[in-house]
Amino acid sequence: QSMMTMMDPLYICTNWTQHALGEYFRESTDDFQEHIKSLNALLQENWVILRDAFVKRFGWTAIEPEGTMYALFRHTEESDLKACERALKAGVGICPGNVFFGDVRAPPSNSGWVRIHCGVSREKAQAVADLLNASD
Repeated sequence: QSMMTMMDPLYICTNWTQHALGEYFRESTDDFQEHIKSLNALLQENWVILRDAFVKRFGWTAIEPEGTMYALFRHTEESDLKACERALKAGVGICPGNVFFGDVRAPPSNSGWVRIHCGVSREKAQAVADLLNASD
């Protein structure tokens, strides 16, 4: 019921926020282009900070992303869950790669991959790197 109050009765699937975004894109293209550049720079710079710390701490192989907020590592643990547990013991949370493979009701136990998120502030990326670099 509450969602319906936000929806335009003529365009059931288009809520008012899409109109606001359309106005922004039409009126502020330069601002949006600058946002894209600065966000991509943040993601890539965070990747370098995080990549180096994860490789140093765990010895996993980094797979260079091409401008995304997520990045992958090839791990050598007995399972994706064990790789995640190892990262948790070092103080960081990561995503097991097996959730992206096979049947969601019975994913493989070991895809050999883990995923991290690079879409954080520079300070957060550095804090994670510092934590990993200080861990034993």
